[in-house]
Amino acid sequence: MHRRRCRRFSQNCFQGGSAGAEILNRLGSGSLFPSEGYHMAKHSHDFVETYVDLVGFGMDREIDEATVIVMLQKLSDDALMDLLRHRLSDEELKDLFEMVSNLLKEHLSEEEYHTFFLKDREEESL
Repeated sequence: MHRRRCRRFSQNCFQGGSAGAEILNRLGSGSLFPSEGYHMAKHSHDFVETYVDLVGFGMDREIDEATVIVMLQKLSDDALMDLLRHRLSDEELKDLFEMVSNLLKEHLSEEEYHTFFLKDREEESL
C-alpha cells in the first residue's frame, strides 16, 4: 500500500472511518469492487446511458465536452476497471491518479470538491 502517495481525495480513505476501512479491506482481499447487491446511490452515470449524439473530438467545444463525459463514464464502468486495473503499470496508475487530482485541485473549490467529488456534503450547502 502506498499511503505516502495519497493525495487530497484519497486521504479521507486512509484517515479512518468505515469508508476507509472498507476500501482497505477490499484492497487486502484483492477486489476493489463491491460484492453482489452492493449499491452506491451517491454516484450516477446517466449521461452515457442517454447521450445519442456524435462522439468525437475536435469538431466543437460542445461535442468535445460530451465526448469526454462519455469516455470517462465508460472508463469508470466496474467491469472495465476490474479488467484494466490489472494491466496498468505502476507508473500509469500514478500518472492517472495525479492527472485527476490536479484537475480537481485546479478546477474545484474546497466546497465543490467535498460536495461533488467526495459527496460528503449536501448540494444545498453551496
